[in-house]
Amino acid sequence: MKERIALLGGSFNPPHAGHISMAHLVQEYLDLHRVLFIPTKNHAFQKESLQTSFAHRCNLVAAAIKEYPSFELWDKEGARAGVSYSVDTICEIREERMPQEIFFIIGSDNLSNFPRWRSYEKILKLAHLAVVERPGYAMSTPQHLPVQKIHSVPSPFWGISSTTLRTYCAQGYTCTGLLHPAVQKYIKQHNLYSGVPS
Repeated sequence: MKERIALLGGSFNPPHAGHISMAHLVQEYLDLHRVLFIPTKNHAFQKESLQTSFAHRCNLVAAAIKEYPSFELWDKEGARAGVSYSVDTICEIREERMPQEIFFIIGSDNLSNFPRWRSYEKILKLAHLAVVERPGYAMSTPQHLPVQKIHSVPSPFWGISSTTLRTYCAQGYTCTGLLHPAVQKYIKQHNLYSGVPS
């Protein structure tokens, strides 16, 4: 049977409890079979410098999701040169898996800027958007986007970010409850985020 899947992309620097909770919520709300976690190699709109290697971030995701059979690491953006564009990832996954439907997860903070994404019209032909509410960003769909392809997912306002967690780790906090124990262990073993947050 063909699967209904969701794609959750991001730097995952590091992946945290908010990512896991959001993925579960979207999966249950939209009745999906699987969620693919997709670490971005080079993000078109990335404001921070991704000093943490792609390999480390993939390993962190694998550690964070290992207990959840319906969650899967998809690491093939690492094979690309240059910027990672969502449209290329969606096309590759469609060709590889031939799913019944794809839902691309974004936050409400990205919805107003979505028409700036490369080939956004093609993305909407290939996939639905699953839009998760983010604090301070209204669930406002740009007028020219097809509303039948936009699915609002009611969610708590996650008061947690990878940027904050990198700062906490740099200050020596364990972030227990915010990071999976296996993620905490990996960060400590590889001395990630020590000193200046990356």
